[in-house]
Amino acid sequence: MSKELREFHEDVWHCSKCFCCAFINPYYLTDENYYYGCPAGKYFEFDSHHASGRMELARGIIEEEIPYPTEKMLEIIYSCTTCGLCNANCSFLKGLEPVEVIEAVRRKLVEDGIAPLPKHKKFAESTEKNHNPYGEAHKKRTRELKDAKINPNAESIYFIGCTSSYRTKDIASATIEILNKLDIDYTIMGDEEWCCGSPLFRTGQMKIAKEVMEHNINTIKENFPNAKRILFSCAGCYRTFITDYKKFELDFDIKLVHMCEFLQDLINDGKIELPKKDELITYHDPCHLGRHCDVYEPPREVIKSIANLIEMPRNRINAWCCGSGGGVKSAYNEMAISTAKERIEEAKSTKAEFLMSTCPFCQLNLAQANKQSSEKIKVLDLVEYINKLI
Repeated sequence: MSKELREFHEDVWHCSKCFCCAFINPYYLTDENYYYGCPAGKYFEFDSHHASGRMELARGIIEEEIPYPTEKMLEIIYSCTTCGLCNANCSFLKGLEPVEVIEAVRRKLVEDGIAPLPKHKKFAESTEKNHNPYGEAHKKRTRELKDAKINPNAESIYFIGCTSSYRTKDIASATIEILNKLDIDYTIMGDEEWCCGSPLFRTGQMKIAKEVMEHNINTIKENFPNAKRILFSCAGCYRTFITDYKKFELDFDIKLVHMCEFLQDLINDGKIELPKKDELITYHDPCHLGRHCDVYEPPREVIKSIANLIEMPRNRINAWCCGSGGGVKSAYNEMAISTAKERIEEAKSTKAEFLMSTCPFCQLNLAQANKQSSEKIKVLDLVEYINKLI
């Protein structure tokens, strides 16, 4: 189970307000133009919007020193993308994980009837009614995936996720084409796939989050008894299954694999040979996949096997967030786009032709920011690029 806010009392007192949470680790600094780490802190330009400010706010709530709610307090708590850059620095320096505290504050606010924010409340209402946070009809989830297989006896399940089902559909199509071309024994869940719950877990709405979690797990166990592996093209879904689902200690013993890991294994085992193109690619680490799940090298190894990889100044554990996570895209879209624009400019500074990621939600936000850029870079997902080579 997730910890309650009061269980973090000692943690919030251990925060020394050193502000290491605001910047990338100086040891890794390679460009003086790209040293900031906290998207909300940079956008709002107030100490309160960094992890240290939120830790102090959490302390005040725990000790009942702060009267709430106030609009500004909700902005401070919900403008965090939960990217985890603060975790990377604070866990190393003091053993603290501010994102866990921030998400606990959100759960507390929801329990007390003060939150969620109106846009986030729609997540839950839509997920309860349509099994996705986008307000789309559930029957549309796999309507366009004509070539997808449904096989109750398959050993692998491709969990598509809501964003690729309703927004970045090319990612879902490319993944299915790859699996079909390689003759992988897989299945999709069809109408039985519900939202993984990530938007709900991130915004503190645990009631519906638990319901979709239990549905997905029970469906997999009952309808796909031979499944040994679940494949994900969505970093958010992958992280939710690995971290959030396992907090509830449910009986769920199936290997969880992101497509970048799956492709890396196929290449390393000689089961797939791809031509190498003389193209320059820079890679954006999704926060869900990188800092939260420690998956950094598989996508890079895949890229290096098919093209030329050049790193942005902020990469791996110090990667700059795309700006859309933690409910920020819906509630604070201007901040999300501003953050993504900075990532676009950082990518262009490498002179790469492609900005590649492994998260549909990252691609969605980065692509929207890219459209507003005077000089554009090609934004796409790893599976889209790979599919064209097979």
